[in-house]
Amino acid sequence: MIAASERGDKKLSDSLYKYEERIILNFVQNHPDSYYSANQLFYHSSEKNLEEVAALYDNFTERVKNSMDGKNVAERIATLKLVKVGLKALDFTQKDTLGKEVHLSDYKGKYVLLEFWASWCGPCRAEGPNIYKAYQKFKDSGLIILAVSLDKDATQWKKAIVKDNLPWIHVSDLKYYKNEVAELYGVHAIPANFLISPEGKIIAKDLRGEKLHEVLGQIFK
Repeated sequence: MIAASERGDKKLSDSLYKYEERIILNFVQNHPDSYYSANQLFYHSSEKNLEEVAALYDNFTERVKNSMDGKNVAERIATLKLVKVGLKALDFTQKDTLGKEVHLSDYKGKYVLLEFWASWCGPCRAEGPNIYKAYQKFKDSGLIILAVSLDKDATQWKKAIVKDNLPWIHVSDLKYYKNEVAELYGVHAIPANFLISPEGKIIAKDLRGEKLHEVLGQIFK
């Protein structure tokens, strides 16, 4: 899966990830008294499988729930419930490539595509041209793209922005997977994105390929 991700082969990477995820969730279901189950449930939880994750967590024994990994799962479930479609997007502040603070709330009244990526993420880089195409098509209609990078090396981050020609707003705290905005939004797998309405509500998530153009086309028609 790592090799596929580095090549930018998103279809293969997604397929392998789903296969691996199903094997692991089956293990978790059959081993509710295992600390390893709690550890793996944390890393294989998302809004897409939130109901299943919550049910698996509820099935854990008390000692597993009270473990560090068990508490992490409980916290993650709570976080994911806060960033569901239809809810108000959580405001944040992070610095851009020049060190200037950027707030999500700066763009209230605009449609904002909140994009999570990194220079080291093959599928993220492969999706760049598709996002660029959407940006060129809809920027004059008011689309804002705010990209949060999970990079840890400022030089590599900035090089990727220039090399891939990504002319939108970029921020990062250079904390890798501990990026504070990523943690706030429950993101631990990239690429990931959230489409936010002018009223500040999350109206769509994980828009890729043609789906991104379809949704934006309906909004800006």
